[in-house]
Amino acid sequence: MNELSYTPTDESGGMAKPEQERSRAGIFWYILVGCFFLVAFYYSGRNHFLLFHSLVELVSIAVAWSVFLLVWNARDILRNDGLLFLGIAYFFVGGVDLLHTLAYKGMGVFPPEDAANLATQLWIAARGIQGASFLAYPLLLERRIPCRPLLVAFTALTGVLLASIFIWGVFPVCYVEGQGLTRFKVVSEYVISFIMLCGLVLLARKRSLHEPGSYPFVAAAIVTSIFSELAFTFYIGVYDLSNVLGHFLKIASFFLIYQALVRYSLRKPYATLFRELALEREALTRTDRLHKARTRILSESNRGTVDELMTLAIDEVELLTDSRIGFFHTLDEESMTITLQGWSTRTMREYCRVSVTTRHYPVERAGVWGDCVRERKGIIHNDYDSLSNRKGFPEGHAAVFRELLVPVFREERIVAILGVGNKPSAYLQEDLDSASKLADLLWDIVERKWTEESRKRSEEKWRNILQRTPQVGITLAPSGEIVFANDHFLRLTGWESPEVLGKDWFETFIPPEKRAFMREVFERTMGVRHDLPYSTFENEILTRSGERLLVSWANVQTQDATGRPLDVTCLGVDITERKRAEKEILRAKDEAEAANASKSEFLANMSHEIRTPLNGVVGMLQLLESTELDAEQREYGELALQSSMRLTRLLSDILDLSRVEAGKMVIRDETFDLREALAQTMDLFAPTAAQSGVRILQHVDPALPEMVTGDPIRLQQVLTNLIGNAFKFTEQGTITVEAYPLPCNDSGKTRMFFSVSDTGCGIPDEALETLFQPFTQVSRGYTREHQGAGLGLSICRRLVELMGGTMSISSEVGVGTSMYFCITAGKAEARDHDADAKVRILDWRNLRILVAEDDEVNMFAVRQQLEKAGHAIVPAWNGRQAVERFSEGSFDAVLMDVQMPVMDGVTAAGIIRKMERESDLPHVPVIAMTAYSMSSDREKFLAGGMDGYISKPFGLRELHKVIGEILGPREQTPAD
Repeated sequence: MNELSYTPTDESGGMAKPEQERSRAGIFWYILVGCFFLVAFYYSGRNHFLLFHSLVELVSIAVAWSVFLLVWNARDILRNDGLLFLGIAYFFVGGVDLLHTLAYKGMGVFPPEDAANLATQLWIAARGIQGASFLAYPLLLERRIPCRPLLVAFTALTGVLLASIFIWGVFPVCYVEGQGLTRFKVVSEYVISFIMLCGLVLLARKRSLHEPGSYPFVAAAIVTSIFSELAFTFYIGVYDLSNVLGHFLKIASFFLIYQALVRYSLRKPYATLFRELALEREALTRTDRLHKARTRILSESNRGTVDELMTLAIDEVELLTDSRIGFFHTLDEESMTITLQGWSTRTMREYCRVSVTTRHYPVERAGVWGDCVRERKGIIHNDYDSLSNRKGFPEGHAAVFRELLVPVFREERIVAILGVGNKPSAYLQEDLDSASKLADLLWDIVERKWTEESRKRSEEKWRNILQRTPQVGITLAPSGEIVFANDHFLRLTGWESPEVLGKDWFETFIPPEKRAFMREVFERTMGVRHDLPYSTFENEILTRSGERLLVSWANVQTQDATGRPLDVTCLGVDITERKRAEKEILRAKDEAEAANASKSEFLANMSHEIRTPLNGVVGMLQLLESTELDAEQREYGELALQSSMRLTRLLSDILDLSRVEAGKMVIRDETFDLREALAQTMDLFAPTAAQSGVRILQHVDPALPEMVTGDPIRLQQVLTNLIGNAFKFTEQGTITVEAYPLPCNDSGKTRMFFSVSDTGCGIPDEALETLFQPFTQVSRGYTREHQGAGLGLSICRRLVELMGGTMSISSEVGVGTSMYFCITAGKAEARDHDADAKVRILDWRNLRILVAEDDEVNMFAVRQQLEKAGHAIVPAWNGRQAVERFSEGSFDAVLMDVQMPVMDGVTAAGIIRKMERESDLPHVPVIAMTAYSMSSDREKFLAGGMDGYISKPFGLRELHKVIGEILGPREQTPAD
């Protein structure tokens, strides 16, 4: 510790010569006076031991209590509370010694028969307190000790010892009259000597923590006390040399303690009196040195690199704390890893020769210098060799005997560690405070420098990227001048960099008709603060040759601290060719859509034109079948009707394919009976099975729900197509249709699995890949064995996908084929069969029906079929005539063709509905009877006021079914 006093010093820092001479004179007088008193005490002891003993003890007591009084009164200015502990201890030692003196024979204070033993017991008690104090003193160096608890502790200890002697009588006997010292007394002296020796060893190890100059006196006091105790172990009589020597050594020990505590710890009286002033001067000096160090670091912060500033700051901390070693580490507290950043200049030049191979390592590898991280506070190790968790030094590292470590905190995280070491004297709290302040300053500067260097590297990196990126890059000042243009922009526009820098962007590169608008947008954008300084824009620019290029820009503003725009950097892509390509694609798309619309319109018209005469053919053939025919004629009629039906199915497949490809196929969502829909499909193939001899079997899993929501027509269409294919390719054997439930994640849905298997000829593996493509069949060329256009499976697969499922196939030539598909349907409540029992289909015979049809053959066929069924028919040849006939009489139903001359059927249906509303007439069902069969036709006709729909060509059975669905069922009472 640096001594503070008002002692004048010479230029070399030593004590001035007059003061040195006065110090030598003082020592001489101390020795002279001491020798005088020793001689006087010796001669008095030769003639009158009681006087000698009393004088020696009273001098020791006076010294002990003087030490206590001086130390106690100076307790607020002591730097080391260990000295306060020792001073208080000597107060109680002196008190017990006083009782020891009064206990001697001749003093007349205590009974003479117990005086010798009592005096010896009190001697052992006093020496025990003194020996324990010497042992505890080194352990309490540089520790804060509360005064009052310490006084209480010593009072309690002394009270127990005195009580054991005077009250309880349990203290062992130390002297027996006529026999001399007891074994306990002699052993106690040796034990006390050993305790003092342990205290001396501890004091030697804690030597660096002691007040400079006082350590030799304390050590000498302990040594003389040890020899004093040993001298008393040879005690025989009061006039023995060992007894006199022991008392002289005791006086010397007390006097040495006085010298250590008062002369060198409190210095001279004026140093104690003006201690506060000295401390203020020390603090002012330390603050001035700290300020100068901060000023030097800050003055270099704008010029030096990070490493240079770091070394400078470590050097300043080293100088400020009078250290010989300094270092700086950064810490990642999340991963608990340390990175060595640098050493002080002096460390690397004079002390350390370490070859640093690892700069980055975990905290657990750090020795005691990592304690500041573990304890999260500044650490002082003034007795380095005594630390148990030392891990040694790498080869070439300077030996460390004292160190100071300070962590740097940012937002409760340790980010760095600054350390210094090997100060000649003990590190103090003031050193820790100064180092912490400079460490904080160093981190602020280092962090700022790292940020600046990172920003410069980043700017240089991005400027380099921007310069060489294969995109258009420019930077514009707020005035619109070009301050940067990258290589790609220059190549694209045909300019050189010196020619464009400083030019007005709008006058040089923006087409004339857009300049005013673009400049206005730019000035408005640059004139206000933006929370998100990013925008996109597309505009044309001019090349040097006058060519126009369309560029898509991404614009980023650079702003100052207040948010004011400084410039804008624009990175763009030449999209001229892309825009041209997009226009070509849009034009091609429009043409394709127009062609597709033309195709759909053509298909619809062709369907209408084909279905209308085909409906007449089918109708006439059905009428023909109802006449008296011989077997040959009936066969011809059936074959002709089958051919008509094949042609009808082909038209339907072509239209369905067109709908799917156009994305206009609509899947309905209605509640239906799943088993009833499957049964209807199976019933369609009962005649085919009977005619071909191929058995058809079905299995429906009972776990399948009864009622579901979905499109039953499309489900039946898929099943009809698959079963029809199975019959087509199976000459003998069995066709099996099965249905099972599948697991479903959606509780409101149900998944259903269907399979159609046959024992037919099978399909080769090479044909499976193309089986689901439109217009594809297994057999090719002129030798096809089976009829068909190859549309069925393609349409089925797309319908299944629209119903939320998939389709697959397995086949083996000569064994058979299995078609599998699954669909997703909604769950519905089970049908009330009791309610169904109350419903019956009305007998709708003998109806009066208005038939509107412009084709004579179709009119004839429909009229004949209905009249044969027992209905009264009123014909109308166009829509206007249908409206007139409707207004003239009452009808049970209207069959309305859609496409007719004069007035179409949709318009006529709308007029009929209006007549009903205005005249409060009963609702008469109107059934569309048309050759239009596209997906939107049915919805269009129903929206126009019609109640039903039947597509041409149709048979009598289909017509009866539609009329039955429109006119019934009707709820009847049980009486009905």
